[in-house]
Amino acid sequence: MEMSLPVLLFQGIPASIALSIFVLAINNSLKENWKSGIILGSLLGIFVYITRLLPLAFGTHTLVFISAYVILFRVYYKFKSYKIIKGVLLGFLIITFSEIVSFVLLPTVLNSLCDQVIETSFWIIILGWLQIIFLLLASFLMTRKANILERKKQHV
Repeated sequence: MEMSLPVLLFQGIPASIALSIFVLAINNSLKENWKSGIILGSLLGIFVYITRLLPLAFGTHTLVFISAYVILFRVYYKFKSYKIIKGVLLGFLIITFSEIVSFVLLPTVLNSLCDQVIETSFWIIILGWLQIIFLLLASFLMTRKANILERKKQHV
């Protein structure tokens, strides 16, 4: 599916940054690497945009995105592959859940036609921010839990 430039700038790149932050949080590396996570997420967002312009079969884009995230995080951060895969797949699960809520449930509850919502860049950006919020909230909670556990270990 093709992505408009405003959707890329205001939803696609922020979502890729949020996914990068989420993977860093899963790997307990957010505190040290958040700046590079933002840069890597932005580059991956642009990669997602370019990939969506290619005439690939349905679902192939997602496999390409997941592979790119895993490879880049493995090469750049040297994380263990299983932790990267776990983070990316959990992140995509959160994205999928939030897309169901934003693009199916909310329009149904608000009596909007799903097709109208999906065709309008403005609504894609607004409703797409739910996935960004979910990913950042999950990242915050994981980082907070890790910090609490670390403080407990220091006091023992």
